[in-house]
Amino acid sequence: MQAAYAELAAIYANAPVALFVIDDELRVEKVNGLAARFAGKAAADIVGRRPGEGLGCLTALANPAGCGEGPACTNCAIRAAVIDSLTHGTRHQGIEAWLSRSVDGETGEACLLVSTSPMEFHQARKVLVCAQDITGQKHTQHALESALAEKTILLKEIHHRVKNNLAVISSLLNLKADAVTNPTAKQALLQSQQRVYSMALIHEHLYGNDRLDRINFADYATQLVHRLHAALASEPDRIAIDLALDPIELGIEQAVPCGLILNELLTNAFKYAFRGRERGRIAVGFRESAPGIYELSVADDGVGIPPDAGDGTNGNSLGLRIVEVLAHQLDGTLQREPYSGTRVVLRFPAGKACR
Repeated sequence: MQAAYAELAAIYANAPVALFVIDDELRVEKVNGLAARFAGKAAADIVGRRPGEGLGCLTALANPAGCGEGPACTNCAIRAAVIDSLTHGTRHQGIEAWLSRSVDGETGEACLLVSTSPMEFHQARKVLVCAQDITGQKHTQHALESALAEKTILLKEIHHRVKNNLAVISSLLNLKADAVTNPTAKQALLQSQQRVYSMALIHEHLYGNDRLDRINFADYATQLVHRLHAALASEPDRIAIDLALDPIELGIEQAVPCGLILNELLTNAFKYAFRGRERGRIAVGFRESAPGIYELSVADDGVGIPPDAGDGTNGNSLGLRIVEVLAHQLDGTLQREPYSGTRVVLRFPAGKACR
């Protein structure tokens, strides 16, 4: 029994947290070595005193009535937890409390992580208070949060400027398209303008997102589809749009090529699918078709792709090359699948960076 008591006493004395035993009169009955060092006093100078006075709490020291009697003491989280443990036997864990204190003539702020546990000895209730000084960690956390906030502001500014620069390029291409008379050249400039817009739109979504490295591709695709519908359909009411887009987030390294591929497939559907047709329908889908595999599809009920046109476009060789290059960057596959008109499907692994 004596050996067991000596072992427990050694554990208590050398515990890596400050330990205080508080009696039912809210006075310190016992402290370990770390608690004494934290208070900057000998253990004997803390025992018998109110906890705040023993710890050097400035609120307790400034009040003639002592710890627990000042107006600010009603807001003390440590005091409230100790009283609750004494009165109701409640355990408390992970309480963070900032303490203004004076130790060895020096004043400062300390942050304590406190837990309280009720104990009973000979029908007398006491409370074991465990405290860790986490002031250094809180200062480090604050410094990291400040640095992160600065980086976030910088990244937002970068996305904003990239979006603005791309918007300028898009406007210049549009002005140039208005100035040329050659229909082929005009069409090429307008298509390039739309490609630039599809990239600018991604940076616009990144700028407005809480996470600056990824976007909700469903939101982006919806906006891009409506833009193309308004710009390319000579009579928008003739072409109906069906969207089946799961709210999947893509990183910028995947969102940009996916956005460009979607732009090319939609452009060709609007331009070529409904020649000679009074009405038509385009369906755009985006989902996780298998674990770890994303699927982007564009389908129309139009005239179909000529057999010699390849997969993904209706005779637009530049568009075809763009789609093939971007699908390769995504480590994806591009397939034309059976449909009443044309259905092109891009499948690529989720979360894989482009090469």
